[in-house]
Amino acid sequence: TNTFSAKNATYEDFKMQGIWYGQEADLKSKGSNTEIAGAISYLRTQSCEVIPIMRAWAMSGGVLGDDDFRALLQPALEMLVSLPALDGVILNLHGALITQTHDYADAEIVARVRALIGEEIPIAVTHDLHANVTSEIMEQADILIGYQTYPHIDQAETGAKAAKLLLDLLAGGAPIQTALSKIPLLIPAEVQIIKSEPMSQVRDLADSYLSNRVIDISLFPVQPWIDVPKLGFAVTVTGTLAKPELLKIATEISEKIWKIKEQFEVDLVKPIEAISRIRKKNEVGRSKFSILLQSSDAPPGGAAGDNAVLIGELIKAGPDFNVYTNLVDVNAVVVANKAGVGGEVKLSIGAAIDPRWSDEVLISGKVLKVGSTPILLKGIVMNGQEVSIGNWATIDCGRGLIILVSTEPAPSFDPATYESVGLEVGKADAVHVRSCALFRAGYVDLFDEVLILDIPGPTSPALAKIDYRRAQRPLFPLDR
Repeated sequence: TNTFSAKNATYEDFKMQGIWYGQEADLKSKGSNTEIAGAISYLRTQSCEVIPIMRAWAMSGGVLGDDDFRALLQPALEMLVSLPALDGVILNLHGALITQTHDYADAEIVARVRALIGEEIPIAVTHDLHANVTSEIMEQADILIGYQTYPHIDQAETGAKAAKLLLDLLAGGAPIQTALSKIPLLIPAEVQIIKSEPMSQVRDLADSYLSNRVIDISLFPVQPWIDVPKLGFAVTVTGTLAKPELLKIATEISEKIWKIKEQFEVDLVKPIEAISRIRKKNEVGRSKFSILLQSSDAPPGGAAGDNAVLIGELIKAGPDFNVYTNLVDVNAVVVANKAGVGGEVKLSIGAAIDPRWSDEVLISGKVLKVGSTPILLKGIVMNGQEVSIGNWATIDCGRGLIILVSTEPAPSFDPATYESVGLEVGKADAVHVRSCALFRAGYVDLFDEVLILDIPGPTSPALAKIDYRRAQRPLFPLDR
């Protein structure tokens, strides 16, 4: 959830991407880089009887309505009640779901499952690295672990690890448990990349504590665009040591993070400066393209994907280099479909969902292609997952500028998005991406520079400029 999003999340957002129950959840997830696929695959190698219950996924968005939350969750709970005796439960949750009533909806899910299965049956929970982990969920879950990577490439591995920990717990011996430490710190998503400084030194420190009794250490730098009271950077340590010893390790790692908090900064570039830099690079010749990163309007972070500032600057500048851009605009898709392939269009686009951050932009051009085929992701982030962008069209605005307009946000962090609509990224000089870091895995080895654009938005890296009203204070970097 992004509480600063202009568009609330709904049941329909999940339905569009697929809500699967029982064996359908197993069959349709099989082979994908997802937690459910990893957990099921591992359990079967251990001769376990696996009972898939539900898979529901949607692009990040605003607060989820209570009725929508109930509609999603109730069928799964009813299935759970109908099952024979269970040995354990695995819940693969993002960790930053917020509803009208529940600031910590993932914890509410675990609490409701716990109420149904009782205290004796263990629950293992997996989280995205951007989860907002709080004491509420720790009280209900026996084990809680998260992704070790960002960009995320270990979803299936995380699911398998949770399954193994659950089986180890069921096997007896020393009890496995998780301890939590949390600090009042937010850092921009762009600098949460695990293999880059300064996060790499934090990950290295965490790994130095691992042993046969310290099984997992997960870092949760949190999705920063949520305005709830218990917000901050969390560290969990899972193992067979006594809880105070696990907590001591988590606290030592948290203190290290706090000491280097000023190192988490992002350099921003004005769009016109970015255009100039690309032109200069093209003059000397190169084999790879530039990423024009509009991370402040990133649908994976809950933004609408309709900010037209960059497109407006490109039209004004007349890029004269090949650049692919993307935008959510229902009316533009309707107009393009009406004109048909090869037809000419002239219309205003942008700011149709969230007009707080940009104005409409007047474009004209020729329709290259129209369609409604979902995107099959091929990058290692969510390899094999199908993502619907609704109806879409590509429009050639001349002088190198091509715009992909769609009725739902495009996962532009994966090159399959552009290639699925007929645009070869290898022929581009610049590619417009609405993401924070996932693109680094999606476009790995394809680009030679990333220009993070200085454009306001609901997923901005300029966290101190965001109007948090409910988060506890002081909170760094809001309060230095």
